[in-house]
Amino acid sequence: MATAVTVLCLVFPSPTPADYEGSGSAEHRVTRQKWEDLQWVGDSVASVKENASVYERLHRPIVLRGRIVEQLGPDRYQFEDTSGSIRIDADPGVFPSAKVDENTLVDVIGNVDVEYVEGMELDVAYIRVVSRQ
Repeated sequence: MATAVTVLCLVFPSPTPADYEGSGSAEHRVTRQKWEDLQWVGDSVASVKENASVYERLHRPIVLRGRIVEQLGPDRYQFEDTSGSIRIDADPGVFPSAKVDENTLVDVIGNVDVEYVEGMELDVAYIRVVSRQ
């Protein structure tokens, strides 16, 4: 004789994840508004590549000024400035509403991500249009 078991699943909305509110939290919390407020101060692709492990360990936000010159995959692009090029990972939501192409000077703002297999890239949190040519 088979026994039927009915499982009742209750769905509760999950609470918004809490953030650490203790000592030191205020200076390390980067909101979208803070990403937008970060300004380019001369970081370059060459300096990021040279200091990638330090930037990744410190989780220091980076602002690079240059051009997105090629799409490599769904969220992957090649970014260039006057010192070199780097792969960036930019989700569609980080692009501005204005058109961005290889002739658009942009600031890309994000964190260095070093992966064993794929190498180094910039995980982009925000893109700001500087000018068009």
